[in-house]
Amino acid sequence: MKYEYITMDFETASSSYTSACSLGLCCVNDGKIVDKKYYLINPNCEFNLYNVSIHHITKEDVLDAPSFDIIYSEIYDLINDNIIVCHDSRFDINVLYSLIKKYNLKYPNIYIACSLMASNIYYKGIVNNFKLQTLSSYLGVVHDAHNAISDASICFYLIEDMKKRLNLQNIDLLYEYLGLGFGKLNDKIKSGCYLINKHKKCFNIISNRLEDKKIGFLGKPKWNSLNLYKQKVYENNGIVCKGLTLECNLIVMFLNPSSKDLLSLNRIKKYRVIEVINEKEFLGILNGK
Repeated sequence: MKYEYITMDFETASSSYTSACSLGLCCVNDGKIVDKKYYLINPNCEFNLYNVSIHHITKEDVLDAPSFDIIYSEIYDLINDNIIVCHDSRFDINVLYSLIKKYNLKYPNIYIACSLMASNIYYKGIVNNFKLQTLSSYLGVVHDAHNAISDASICFYLIEDMKKRLNLQNIDLLYEYLGLGFGKLNDKIKSGCYLINKHKKCFNIISNRLEDKKIGFLGKPKWNSLNLYKQKVYENNGIVCKGLTLECNLIVMFLNPSSKDLLSLNRIKKYRVIEVINEKEFLGILNGK
């Protein structure tokens, strides 16, 4: 069925994109949620204690839940040929993409919108950060953080708040106004939501070298924005580390890294072998070299 848009949120059992343990979907028409779907999913893997502390879903909670491939036919029928909105669409779309690959499922044809990118533009200077918890407080909406259906609902409230304030009739006009382009996911392409006026070189998504890599960045990039590089890591099924940790197994060294970061890198090197490359080498990977 065709909707104006559908908001989507995944929660995962670990840092792996294929470890989805819950999914929330809100189907929207005429400024209203007309259908909601919530799924518990058994990822058939171990649960990371950190992830459990965030979403409070345990392995025991999903023992009797179906795996993703069992519920996918229903999900496919919902999302196919629709605009899918996620808060940080890079994460949620990569979860969907990785699960489709894992189970060899049929690709949907979807357009990708990111409420995080839209919020960064519209609410800039109004709120301190663009986390769903902060934005829900600003909107005065009750939010159960990291509950998949609640997170998906907040995406709906954000899109509708921006549409209402700007007197725009649909999400297409909203994204045009904000200067954002929809990404795409189908059997031929996977691309993220992007800034139309600031969109840099679009790299081919062909690099197996980044798949499941945990990547840290040091310093300031010269040729593209850090956000674009992070997006390309997600699109190539890599993982961006929050700071330098022992989990990192690839470091991209840009210009002028801080002395603190260099000290952290040297500490990590004492415990494990870690690959360090520069921006030119990273661009080569993104271009399939």
